[in-house]
Formats: sequence, structure tokens, C-alpha cells
Amino acid sequence: MSALVATAVLVLIAADRTFPVFFGDEIGYLANSLSISGGHDLGISADSYYPGWSLLLAPLWWITSDPLAVYRVAVILAMLSAIAMIPVLTLLGRRLGLGAAPAVVAASAATLLPGHALMAGFALAESFLGLVVAGSVLLAVVAAQTGSSRVFAAFGATTGLAFVVHGRVVALVVAAGVWGLLLLLRRRPRAGIALLASTALVAGSGYLLYRHLDLTLYRSAGRESDGIGKLFGSAPGAVALAGSGQFWFAVVSTAGLVLPGILLIARAVAREWRTRRSGWATWFALGAAGLVVVSVTYVSGAVATAERLDVYVYGRYLEPITDVVAFLGLVLLARHVPRRVAAVVGAVFAVTALAYGLVAAALVPTARGTVHGWNPMTVFGLAAFDWSGPPGDASLPLLAAGVVGGVVFAALLVLRLARRNAVWMLVVAVAAFAAGSVTGEFRTVLPSYEQYRTAFTLADVARALPGESVSYDTAPDPVRGIASGAISQNAYQFLLAPEVVPVIDSRKTLPTTVLSIGRQFWPAGEAEGWKRLAVDSRYDNGLWVRPGALQDRLDREGRLTSE
Repeated sequence: MSALVATAVLVLIAADRTFPVFFGDEIGYLANSLSISGGHDLGISADSYYPGWSLLLAPLWWITSDPLAVYRVAVILAMLSAIAMIPVLTLLGRRLGLGAAPAVVAASAATLLPGHALMAGFALAESFLGLVVAGSVLLAVVAAQTGSSRVFAAFGATTGLAFVVHGRVVALVVAAGVWGLLLLLRRRPRAGIALLASTALVAGSGYLLYRHLDLTLYRSAGRESDGIGKLFGSAPGAVALAGSGQFWFAVVSTAGLVLPGILLIARAVAREWRTRRSGWATWFALGAAGLVVVSVTYVSGAVATAERLDVYVYGRYLEPITDVVAFLGLVLLARHVPRRVAAVVGAVFAVTALAYGLVAAALVPTARGTVHGWNPMTVFGLAAFDWSGPPGDASLPLLAAGVVGGVVFAALLVLRLARRNAVWMLVVAVAAFAAGSVTGEFRTVLPSYEQYRTAFTLADVARALPGESVSYDTAPDPVRGIASGAISQNAYQFLLAPEVVPVIDSRKTLPTTVLSIGRQFWPAGEAEGWKRLAVDSRYDNGLWVRPGALQDRLDREGRLTSE
């Protein structure tokens, strides 16, 4: 029943998403997929994106040329990836000592964590990344328990795939390499070679594809140089602020479950080192620590100047790991939890929630003026709470999230201590996280991104004129100074795909196409005889027609709007 509830919630979240909302990330992955499928390179303005998720989407372009159909199927695949976490985590729970029923319920609860579940409604890599990371952890446990070279090879390949899906989990690959070297040193050459070879093969080939896309589609030096610069150039104060915020987010958004999860991992690491046997826990601890370093330093550059409180608790980058750690927390609680342990993790939660909610949030330089403009995407785990209160109350969402998370965590601990059977505790976790995800979807996610459904209407107008070439003009409005912006550029590149839409700057040269999407006011174009056919419903975009037969026909039909 719990698995059905989780599946129903994830289907509900994904059911209504028919139009892109993240015109950097979503379009980046979809642009990758078009290029991989053999199509042309879209002229998008974005950072580079790793190709693992895009490899799964590429065949869709062989089936249909409708970009919105490709997008819709991509969302469905993201939803299925989120649902597939349930059997993977169930098997992991069984390997770690849970019975069949508790393992399924715990897996369903972890899958319903709002930070995980709400990602299932977008064509983003996060749901697939979470599935691959969970699969890596499962295979790591099986490899450590069985010693099978074949399982080590599968574990290495899956870990390499996680890196190909998103480079921020590179530490998992490094940790797998360390494990492989330790296996060689401990005279287990077959297992060590299997692990090292499979990891290097998948991660290396995926990275080569990424660099190809990076140089051809994005024409950039990649995110790595930027990330390395932030790693070594971050200010200590900014790192402390970002790190404390992300730790707070991990604790509160999982209702405290990462705390017993960390305890389970720490105990397993200590056991491995006592017996001098490298294992899954050491690998996972090293990889998770590396991800924390990447996430905190990458965001720390923004916290010094950010005017949105959600940037200070930016938790999205950690969620492929925190989802699994929260599940491990449920595993520990379901197996056994002494009163002393319950008291300690409860106290840590209380201190963390109160300390950041009352102290750190007050130290954020712009917090009291930060009440609008937050991006739910960065903190989906907090989407159930209202971030649009009156001025001066910017810390209220933090306090509300801490209180609600504390109540849920306390209820789980009390139920576990009061009953021998852990099922009731797990059922309450399923109910609480399902409620949080559904509330977040309808209270925050849908209202925040609904506006894009009616935006970028010029694509339909251009498509209604088949055979006419279209370009996109990045020149700003010369009168009002309104720039093009990456959102509009990326949106029209994708919505008109797979047609080639050249990107030009009319300040340097006028378009050579019949149609051109530029700003609503274009004096230079009008001086050359261009006339405006339509304006966008939301952004400062206009569709212009060059002098010629098409313009004459549209003019006779009374469809041109230029003054």
C-alpha cells in the first residue's frame, strides 16, 4: 500500500507538467539530447550540462520532432526514475537487515521526501541521478558482502554513470578509485581491477562526450574551472554560512532522518576500519563528504551578495545523497533505537533548527529585505512553507520548517520507542512526507511556474508560417534598454526545434531570415522595412517580418501590428 501511495503522489506531481519552466537546466539537457541524437546544436545561452540524462532522452528525437512531446516524455521518464527508487531502496533495506514489509514502507517514505518527490515533475537530471546513486549504494553493499568481481564491476560502472549524469558527484568516483586501490593492496586483484576498470571506462567515456558537447554546443571551458576556482578561492566566512545553511536544510527537510542515517554510516565505517576491511560505508562517507565540499564551495560565492534567503540554505545539490542518508536513518530507527540515541539525535535536531532559524538567518545581510523572488527549485524540501511573508519576517519560513520538521521527527522517535514494531513509525513517515510533497506542489510549485504556460507564444505564430526561416536577435531594446535574456533565447531555440534558428545581434548585422524574434521595439529594423507581426504574452519579444511577399500578404490580411 505504501508503494502505491508513493507512486500515486509522484504521478500526481508529474501529471500537469507540459511546458518547460527552467530554461537553463531543462533546456540544457534537452539541447544535449538533440545534439546526441544527430540533430543540430541549439544556440542556447547556458552553462554546460553533463550528458548522462540526455543519453536517455536522445532517442525521443528519432520518434518525434515535436519538442513539447519530447519534453513531456522526459518528465514521464523523470517520474519513473523517482518511482524506481522504491524497489532499489527496498533491496538496500533488505541487505541492511530490514524485513520485507518495513523495507518497502521505508523506501516509500524516502521516495516521498519533498526534496526528492517534487523533482519528479521536471525534465531535470535530479530524479535519474538519485536513482543511479541509490543503485550505486545498493551495489556497493552487495559487493562488500559478497566480494564478487562481477558485482564490483557493476558497482564501478554505476558509480561512473552517476558522474556522467552530473559531475557534482565526482567524489563518488574518486572514492570508488580509492576502494579499488585498497582491494589491490589487500591482494584482491580481480575485484580491484574490475572496480577500477569499470569505473574508469564509464566515467572516462562519459566525460569525453561531455567535453565534446561542451566545446561544440556551449563553446565554453566547462564548469570545472569555475568550480575549482571557487574551491580554492572561497572566503571562510561565506563557506561557514553556506555550510551551516546546507546542513540545516539537510536536517530539517528530511525531518531529522539524516541524523540517525549519519550515525548508521559512522558505525559502519568504524566497523570496517576495526576489521581493516574497506567497504561500502567508507566509500559512501568519502563520496558524501566530497559532495558536501563541492556543494558548499560552489554556492559560497553567491551567499556574500545574494538577496534571497533560499540561497543560504541551498540544498538541491546535496539531495542525491541526503535522500539515501535519510533512508538509512529510517533503517536504523526501524531496526533498533535506544532511548539514549533518540535523545541525542533529537537534541541535535533542536539545536540545529533553532540555531540557524534564530541566529544565522538574522546574520544574513539582506534577509530582512528578502521576501520575494525566491526560487523554489533550490529548496524543494521547503516548498510546503510560505516564503512570501511581510517585510522583516524573512526568517519565518525557516522557523516554520524547523518546527514542523521537529514535530514529525519527535513523533517518529516516540512511536518507535513506544512500540516494538516499527511499521507504525514508517507509516507516519509516509503520511507526513506525502502531505509535504502534495502541499508543496499545490501551494508553491504550481503557482510559481504556472506563468510559463502562456509565455513564448511567438513560437506558435512562427510555426503557423511553415517553410519560413526564423532567427533570434539578442540585441536589447535601444529605447528602454531591455535586454534579450537567456530565458527567451533558450525558450525559442527549444520550442522551434528541430528547426535551425540562427542567433544574431542586429546591432552588428541585420537578420537574413524571413522572420526574426527580437524586442518589441526595433527602430533599426523598421527603418529597413521590417514590420512586427506579433508580440509575446509575457516577455519583451516581438516577431518581425522582413520586406517581401510574406510581409505584403500579412499586411493585406491586416495582421501586422507595427505603428
